[in-house]
Amino acid sequence: RHIALNLLKKETSFNKGVRAKQLKAARNESYLEKVLNSK
Repeated sequence: RHIALNLLKKETSFNKGVRAKQLKAARNESYLEKVLNSK
C-alpha cells in the first residue's frame, strides 16, 4: 500500500490529489501503466 501511494504522489502528469489519482488509475488502464512504470 505504501509503495502504491508513493508512486501516485510522484506521478506529476495529473495534478490532483492522491484519491483522484487512485480513481483515475482504477478507470484508465493506460494511466495505471504510466504510474506503475514511473520508477
